[in-house]
Amino acid sequence: MQGPDQHDSHCIDPTKLYNIRDIRRITDNSVNSPGLLDGLRVGVLDEFNIAELDGRNRDVQELVIGMLKDRGAIVKRMQVPLMKYCLPFYFTLIPSEAATNLSRFDGLKYGYQPDFEAGEDLHDYVTRVRSQTFGLNVKRRVMLGNFLLSSKFEKYNEKVRQAQKVRHLLIAQWCREMEQKQIDVVISPTSIGEEPLKISDIVNAPKHLRSPVYEYKMDYFTAFPNSLGIPSITLPI
Repeated sequence: MQGPDQHDSHCIDPTKLYNIRDIRRITDNSVNSPGLLDGLRVGVLDEFNIAELDGRNRDVQELVIGMLKDRGAIVKRMQVPLMKYCLPFYFTLIPSEAATNLSRFDGLKYGYQPDFEAGEDLHDYVTRVRSQTFGLNVKRRVMLGNFLLSSKFEKYNEKVRQAQKVRHLLIAQWCREMEQKQIDVVISPTSIGEEPLKISDIVNAPKHLRSPVYEYKMDYFTAFPNSLGIPSITLPI
C-alpha cells in the first residue's frame, strides 16, 4: 500500500509511463474536417487472417479498413509470427490463474453458502457447493488449471513457466512491430463467428462443433490483448 508493486501487473509506476506517440497529431483534427483521421496509423495483423474467421466478419473488417482510408488513415500490415502460440499459452496461464482465484469460493467465506445437509462432512459440502454453482466452462478451466499446477509434471509449474516465457517473447515481438511501423491503433474482429453460439445450438450441433477446442477458438482475437495487458475496446459495427 506504500507504493507500486513490481510484481503486480495491475499496479502502475507513473514515473515509468511512456507518453502516447504524437498525441497532438491524432487529437487536434477538427471534427468537421473531411480528413478526420489524417495520418492516423492503423495496424492490421496478418496472423489474424485465420481460416476459421467467417465470411461476414471478414467482409466487415475490409469495410472498416476502407472507411478508415477514406478518412485519411494510413493502414499498415503487421506481422507477429509468435501469434500462433497465443491460444496455447493463454489456455495454460488463464486456467491456472482461474483455478487459484476461484479456490476461495468454497461456500465458507465467499459466494453461495447453503446449509449443511444431514451427515455431510466438510469435503462433501465444498464439493456440492462448487458443483452446483460453477458452470461447465468454469469447471473445465478449474480442472485444467489445477492439473497444470500439480506435481504431475517433473518440474512443478513447468508448463506455466514455459507459457510465461512465451508471453514475454510475444510482448517483445509485438512492441517491436508497433515501434518500427509506428502504429497508433490495431483493429481486428472480436469473434471468429457472427455471434457466440446459443446453448441449444451447442447441444444439438455435430460432435466436432461441441468440442471445447472449437469453443476456445472463439477467444482467438480477445485472448491476445487480455493476456498481454494491451488496452482494448469492442465496438459494434
